[in-house]
Amino acid sequence: MNKTIVIIGAGSGIGKAIAERFGKEGFQVALISRNADKLLPIVKSLSEKGIKIEAFTADVLHHTSLKSALENVKSRFGGIDVLEYSPAVYDDIQTPRNINVINLQKELNFHLLGAVAAIQEVLPELIEKRNGAILFTTAVSALYPVTFTASIGVAIGALLNYARVLHQDLKTDGIYAGIVMVAGWVVEKGQEHQDKGDGISLVFPEDVAEKHWQLFNERNTIEAIVGDPTPIQKFAGLI
Repeated sequence: MNKTIVIIGAGSGIGKAIAERFGKEGFQVALISRNADKLLPIVKSLSEKGIKIEAFTADVLHHTSLKSALENVKSRFGGIDVLEYSPAVYDDIQTPRNINVINLQKELNFHLLGAVAAIQEVLPELIEKRNGAILFTTAVSALYPVTFTASIGVAIGALLNYARVLHQDLKTDGIYAGIVMVAGWVVEKGQEHQDKGDGISLVFPEDVAEKHWQLFNERNTIEAIVGDPTPIQKFAGLI
């Protein structure tokens, strides 16, 4: 039976690239987003390449809908072997002095607690099989926090630590956990003209997907960075 990867927070950039990379290796692909209709062009495109793929609807902020979607994936594909969590909504970003309980709770709900809810839904099966993987995609400000994305940085910093302790805890059960951090603006190939001229590198979705495939196969590194983190380190005053 083919293995299945579920991509939570899938979109036309990194999510599609991960779907295609794993799909080319024989994985069945389940895409989850708040609006599954927006995923239909991805499903059509990758289906035409011979990848078995379907879209499902769930909101990571509503754990009941997320649980239901994952149950539907398991019912449709016979199980889940790899979970990749990468919802990317970066609005209402707060600087450090403007972080409060309400706006930080929103970021934690989105970037961290949605991941926890999803993983708790698939983890018993992975532990029983003593195989599988949990992957995360986030921004490099999880590692190098900066003031202009402070509220997100706090939340994804917690996500990074969650990935690290999951890796330590689950490796004895044959389960890999790892995280890829993007250090740059994500653009499609051929769109290099979108360079903002701020010194921050451009990152292609395919490179993020390839890094996930590498981590998944090698299983000896918890985290990796795609892009050049140097500008972010400078913004953070680290170099």
